[in-house]
Amino acid sequence: MECPMSLYERLVERVEGWIPRGVSEDAHRRLSFAVWFSLSGGLFLALFSVVNLASNPTAALALGAFVPLMLLVPLLTRYAPRPSLGAHLFIANTLVVLTAAAAAKGGLASSPAGWLPASSFVMVLVLGTRGALPWILGVVVAHGVLGYQSSQAGWPEELGPVAVFIASRVGATVFSMWLASVFESARLRAHDRLETRRAETRQLLDHADQGFLSIDATGALGGECSAVVERWLGERPAEGGLVAWAAQADPAFAAWLELGLASLQDGVFSEEVNLAQLPQALEAGGRALSMEVRPMARAGRYLVILTDRSEALARQAAEEAERETARLVQLLATDRAGVTLFVDELDGLVADLEGELPRVIALRHLHTIKGNCGLFGLTSLAQLVHAVEDRCAETGEGPTRSDLDAVSTKWHRIIDRVRSFLGSGDHVHVRATDLDQLQLAVAEHRAYDEIEAIVASLREEPAGHALERMADATTELADRLGRVVDVVCEGGAVRLPPRRWAPLFAVIPHLVRNAVDHGLESPADREAAGKPVVGVLRLGVELSADGQVEISVTDDGRGIDWAAVEAAAAHAGIPHSTHPERVAALFCDGLTTKHVVTEVSGRGAGSAAVRQVVDELGGVIEVHSVEGQGTRFVCRAPLYAAVSHAAK
Repeated sequence: MECPMSLYERLVERVEGWIPRGVSEDAHRRLSFAVWFSLSGGLFLALFSVVNLASNPTAALALGAFVPLMLLVPLLTRYAPRPSLGAHLFIANTLVVLTAAAAAKGGLASSPAGWLPASSFVMVLVLGTRGALPWILGVVVAHGVLGYQSSQAGWPEELGPVAVFIASRVGATVFSMWLASVFESARLRAHDRLETRRAETRQLLDHADQGFLSIDATGALGGECSAVVERWLGERPAEGGLVAWAAQADPAFAAWLELGLASLQDGVFSEEVNLAQLPQALEAGGRALSMEVRPMARAGRYLVILTDRSEALARQAAEEAERETARLVQLLATDRAGVTLFVDELDGLVADLEGELPRVIALRHLHTIKGNCGLFGLTSLAQLVHAVEDRCAETGEGPTRSDLDAVSTKWHRIIDRVRSFLGSGDHVHVRATDLDQLQLAVAEHRAYDEIEAIVASLREEPAGHALERMADATTELADRLGRVVDVVCEGGAVRLPPRRWAPLFAVIPHLVRNAVDHGLESPADREAAGKPVVGVLRLGVELSADGQVEISVTDDGRGIDWAAVEAAAAHAGIPHSTHPERVAALFCDGLTTKHVVTEVSGRGAGSAAVRQVVDELGGVIEVHSVEGQGTRFVCRAPLYAAVSHAAK
């Protein structure tokens, strides 16, 4: 939280800002003195005139006449072609006022005359030793004139001879000038040393890989910053501070920064919390920059550190690409058919996204892409899609064309690295046990129809590969979520037409993730409920005698909270009065009983994608759930498409 500025600090800031730009630092300091002294002198003369107006109106009016001249000094300082004219006017006013006041009070022996030697000190501060010399000669002349006046009016004998008194005052004037000159010389030497150190520091900062600058809680910039900051963000703006500067490169970042600084000024939260909530990543001229803000020793001031993370991110992306490529190549060695189907399925989804899709369908496709990429270890694309989903959730709108293009580009960049390993796709993978079965049927001279069925089945894929992939991914997910799960796969030997069933196996992971995240309890909760600490998740495939395929996901978790489903459906305006309506609501877009969205679940898009695919297969979904005992999802559809079956 920023400490409020004192009245003195605010006045100093105003005076410093009043001096015109373009003058040297030394001239800036002298002009600041002139403005300060003139304002103070004008205030003093105004008060003196008011106080003495009744007792000595002539003197009050005479001195009051100099108030406008004193106030004219700041105007000349800012607007005159030569700002130093304001400083000379101040010195002239001071000399005339003191001389006139001394003359009115009786001459050289009066109290105003005693201030004349001290005025030479002010003259050196405002004009420098060389610039003050003509005015100091004026002080000497003023002493002579006042001494002559005093000698004519009657000089006090106790003060000694007039000439000696004048000489002592002139000596005091010269001493005051010398003292000011020594002070100025020491200040200039200190200033030179400071400038040398500042130049060295600036050189170090300009050659550092990071950019440094300072701001206050409003984002107003300090005087110095690293040269690299201007190379990254562009020319420093005349107004608007860091927010305006950042907006030149990344308007979205600047908007969040403005909100964060407003929170810092409000002081509702601690300074540490407010600084931690400031945005940290921005894009500038194709560079990925990170921003860190730290409090400085002076209250209310903050150090901003900008770091170019482009190379680090590029290295990270390259390493991630190598890991993902190695993962896909490894999977190709063990499950070529599964990887091929995965690539074909996502090629189709990405191709759809490259066209025009309704918002709901686009979000379903994205959610399915994210789930399958997580299943096959393509974490970079999964994270990109999750970020797109986050933006859609924040704005309430669908993915933009740039979002979808980014997903498409990322997918093609990943898969093009391994596409040459996939082959042409016009071959069938046959296991040795399948060939043994065929050879045995031929050797035993079985019926032609039976042998034909065995040969036809070789074109189909065992469900076991897909189940094993989901089992591995489920175990990894359970570890991340702090669950202990035993995944049981059943019916892996059932063979399915790959092109028909690949879309369903692409969306079934949505049900699996929901079971782990929503259904299965944590070990502590299971123990408290009297259940085994290890949860059980069953993935099953079954082919019935009537040619129906059942793919099931069963857990022994907490069961479905139907009251929460009913409340969520009511909030979304979805029918929910009967149990079948509540079951149907589970598969509606956007309906979720989770209050927090994670990378795993919580968007209400995955179940809707499952329903869509099952509908396209001409099937149905059944849900069986018992509170405290678990849930079973069953997707049932014909083994073959109706047209293909009729043709066969």
